[in-house]
Amino acid sequence: MKKLISPLAIAFALLPLSLTAQDYEAGIQAAKSGNYAEAMTQWLPLAEGGNIQAQLGLATIFLKGLGVEKDYATAAQWYSKAAQLGDASAQYALGMMFANGMGIAKNDAQALALFQMAAKQGHAGSQFALGDKYRRGDGVPKDTVEAARLYLLAAKQGHARSQFNLGMMYKFGDGVDADLAQSAQWFGMAAAQGHAESQYNLAIMFDAGKGVEKDFALAARWFKAAADQGHVKSRYNLANMYKRGEGVPQDYAEAAKLYRMAAEAGHVKALNNLAGLYRSGKGVAADPSMAANLYFKAATQGHPGAQFNLGLMFRDGNGVPKDLVKSHMWLNIARENGVGKANEKMAAIEGAMSQADISAAVEKAKSCFQSKYQTCQ
Repeated sequence: MKKLISPLAIAFALLPLSLTAQDYEAGIQAAKSGNYAEAMTQWLPLAEGGNIQAQLGLATIFLKGLGVEKDYATAAQWYSKAAQLGDASAQYALGMMFANGMGIAKNDAQALALFQMAAKQGHAGSQFALGDKYRRGDGVPKDTVEAARLYLLAAKQGHARSQFNLGMMYKFGDGVDADLAQSAQWFGMAAAQGHAESQYNLAIMFDAGKGVEKDFALAARWFKAAADQGHVKSRYNLANMYKRGEGVPQDYAEAAKLYRMAAEAGHVKALNNLAGLYRSGKGVAADPSMAANLYFKAATQGHPGAQFNLGLMFRDGNGVPKDLVKSHMWLNIARENGVGKANEKMAAIEGAMSQADISAAVEKAKSCFQSKYQTCQ
């Protein structure tokens, strides 16, 4: 059955274009000043008459809760109206709402169809979303070549996440021939837009001289750009550079600060390295007790180096009471986790231990392993 055009739509179409634009602009100015009620007053009749920009404005108000309670269902209704009129940004937004079940029942097939419609119109976000689906085989046959093609379309429009994904695909030869120079190029484009993960990956490439000339100064610059955004691995790597004085002046205090921030975010290697600074008194006041405490935290998260160092601290009574059983336990655990030099240290302390103590240490190590480091006291 042919859909009838509503009288309101006909009336809207007959309005002078200047009046329509004037009312829409009045809504824009109201929204900019924070008067969202007035914006809605201006936009509602336009939106009901089929004005796509007004429909998008109302959808945004309800989606973000601007001057009203968040209402995903109403936002989805307005996006749906604009999407039906062929607006690519509305198709993308509605696709995301279907994909995430926001205000409407989750429907991956609908999301896919909307992304496809918008992608065909050149919408970068939809090309990226569709690329992700092909990369994962989500609702479509897995096809990394098609994923790379879609990412490229979006990346050429400046879409940072697509640029990053292309960088990763060129790095690992996924859907494209491996090409580290191309990888660095795409990471660089996204990094310049402030994409933290791209900044980190570009820094890694400058640090290692892969795909680009080795340049510690540029590595430090990009690690810092990402670290300033809270990127944990970048904080750790930048701390290493301050510790070694590579690309930046050597600064143990700055290294300690960065290690601490990364450690507080759960980075176990940063925890181990921070312990080392407290142990040596570089960049912080020497504090063997703090060092042992930090080593213990890292050791019980499975860090072999921390396990080895904690074993030495128990051996020497440094920051902890001297305890050869605990020393042997931690050295044994470190050895099992690949620290070869732990075997020599164990053999050295066994000469000062009774057979009963050695047996007890072995049992403690076994218990610690079996509990996944939960019973390692």
